[in-house]
Amino acid sequence: MKQDKKRPVQQNTGWQTTDYKIPKFSYRSAILIVGMTFLMTALTIWLANGSKPWIVGVTSLTISATTAYSQYFIDQKKGFTKGFFMTFFGLLIGAVIVMMLLNF
Repeated sequence: MKQDKKRPVQQNTGWQTTDYKIPKFSYRSAILIVGMTFLMTALTIWLANGSKPWIVGVTSLTISATTAYSQYFIDQKKGFTKGFFMTFFGLLIGAVIVMMLLNF
């Protein structure tokens, strides 16, 4: 691989930095997403007596809402932006599709 002498290769040495523009989650965000998803799913199973449509709906809403909230309010502090709603609705549709394919 030929290197350009004008531009040296930069190595990533910082904490929580990547060579790509991917979203990063803090520990607080990860705990919020996992905790709320577990709590709401368990509560829905208990209250709806294991009804699949209720479980799919509530779990999908919880995953998408907590992920969008943690990404745009906790980690990046951007608030309600176009990206927030795109993340919310994209995850909602994806989670519903994946959960409908699960056999439980």
